[in-house]
Amino acid sequence: MGFTKRKYHFGFTIIEVLIYAGLSFALLGGVSLYVIGGTKLFRGGEAYQKAQMAALLAGRKLTSSISNSTDARPAGAGRIVVSKIPPYVIFPSADGLTSQPNYSSWKYAVDGELLWRKWCCVYLDQVGHRLMMSELSFPDTKIENLPTPPERSNFTAEGEVLSRDIGEFQAEWLEPGRLLEVSLVGRVQRGSDPTNNTSVDIRTGIKVEN
Repeated sequence: MGFTKRKYHFGFTIIEVLIYAGLSFALLGGVSLYVIGGTKLFRGGEAYQKAQMAALLAGRKLTSSISNSTDARPAGAGRIVVSKIPPYVIFPSADGLTSQPNYSSWKYAVDGELLWRKWCCVYLDQVGHRLMMSELSFPDTKIENLPTPPERSNFTAEGEVLSRDIGEFQAEWLEPGRLLEVSLVGRVQRGSDPTNNTSVDIRTGIKVEN
C-alpha cells in the first residue's frame, strides 16, 4: 500500500493581503495624525511662550523707566504725556542718554536734589513689531525747572529697542499723574501663514513714584 505525499502551501491569499494592507494604512494614518497634532500643539505652546515673554519684557522695562519719572502735581505739572492715537508716552528721565557710559547713574545738585536730563518717547514700530524708546536730551535741571514736554515729531531718532514681537501698545491714566495702565500684546507668527498668530495680552499698572 503506497502513501501519497500531500503538498502544503503556506502563504496569504489576496483577500488577506488586502485586509492587512488596509489595517496598516489605517494605523499609519492614525499615527501621522497624532504626530502632526502633537507638532502643532508644540509649536503653539512655543509661540505662546515667546509672545508672553515679549510682552512681559516690555512691561518690565516700561515699569522701570516710567515709575522713576515724575508727573506728581503740582511740582511735575503733568510732565508725562499719554497719547492713544497714535499710541505713545513721553516722560522725563533722570538717566543720561543710553549712548553714554553709565547712563543710568543719577546726578544731584549741590543741595542734594535730583537732576533731570532727558525726555523719553515710547512708541510702537508697527512695521517691525517693536516697542521703541527714543530720547531727547536737555540741560540738567531740577524738577521745578523742567521744560515743557516736546511734541512727538521732535523725536527723530529711532532709539532703543525695548522689546520685539509686540503687536499692540496702549497707555492710559487710571489716576491722573499717579497711576498709569499700560497694555501690551505680544504677537508671534506660527508657521508661514502671516494670519496664523498667537497673541498674549499683558496689562501693567505703573505707579509714578516722584
